[in-house]
Amino acid sequence: MFLDIVGMLLTILIVSPVYMGRVFLICLFANFLDILTAMVFNTQVTEVIAGGIFSSINYYGGNILVPYLSPLVLILIGAGLQGRDGIILWDLINPSATYKRPWPFLFLKVGIARILILYFLGK
Repeated sequence: MFLDIVGMLLTILIVSPVYMGRVFLICLFANFLDILTAMVFNTQVTEVIAGGIFSSINYYGGNILVPYLSPLVLILIGAGLQGRDGIILWDLINPSATYKRPWPFLFLKVGIARILILYFLGK
């Protein structure tokens, strides 16, 4: 397992520099979910690069769903923790926004950002 410091710092700047520690914990949780998902689908993990939303996992096997399941779980956790409060689009876009309850927004932001990075970078 390798740690990409530049990727983690960019993740913190993109998602929310106000909640730096929480974003770091969510990214480590997402990497744990990546490894767990690969184990569930019987793929052999050869390399894990922990870089926040730029994380990648190399494995043997042709299952293309493995990289997308971890961000989807993060989005579901964020939506589940949200409760009755509505999600304001500006709060999701603004990295310097402060929240009463930051965990749901941070889970949603990291999940959406990882899916966008996977889609645009192709892995």
